Amino acid sequence: MTRNLATYKKNGLELVVDTKTGETFASASAIAKLLSIEEEVILATRINTYNESPARPGSPKISFDILYIEQAVVAFTKKCKPEFLNRYAKFGVRHYLHKRVGYEGK
Repeated sequence: MTRNLATYKKNGLELVVDTKTGETFASASAIAKLLSIEEEVILATRINTYNESPARPGSPKISFDILYIEQAVVAFTKKCKPEFLNRYAKFGVRHYLHKRVGYEGK
């Protein structure tokens, strides 16, 4: 499968998005920043829940080697900061419901 990867940076956070599918990949440092924990915690935490390997896109625009799939971000969040999951879930449900009815909030 060919991916169209683009790097996005904002507020010191760098993520990679497949512009065809919207799938998002994150480095260990990005996950650590999102969860307000040390990067070493991410690197030392084994996430064996998923069979997929971290994506390793070969684009020269990407400044890191290992990118974690979205499911791994959820698994890290569940393991390291479970209280964040409710916040993320509420936002996701709200976003989904707004999209379903065509509401475009500010």
